[in-house]
Amino acid sequence: MVNPDMCTNQSRHTVSFSDLAWGETTPQFPKAWMVGEYLQRYLEMYPGYEVRLQSKVVKTAWENEIWKVWVKEKEIEVSCQWLFLGVTLRI
Repeated sequence: MVNPDMCTNQSRHTVSFSDLAWGETTPQFPKAWMVGEYLQRYLEMYPGYEVRLQSKVVKTAWENEIWKVWVKEKEIEVSCQWLFLGVTLRI
């Protein structure tokens, strides 16, 4: 578990989506709970997308114009397919 008050090791300018700005009062290095709220705001903008927490990407492959992704979740490896693939920092 990550301490919610732990700061990120990268600035908010390098860990942001191009279509969702951080709040004006967000510190240069946001805290873990702020990153969680930011990701939640992004999910609310795009219903149907998902964020997987406590998961490790084991492998990715671009096959037939779709991303195939192998993820390890709680010692179980699963594969998924997506049209788009986004990567975020580990906090």
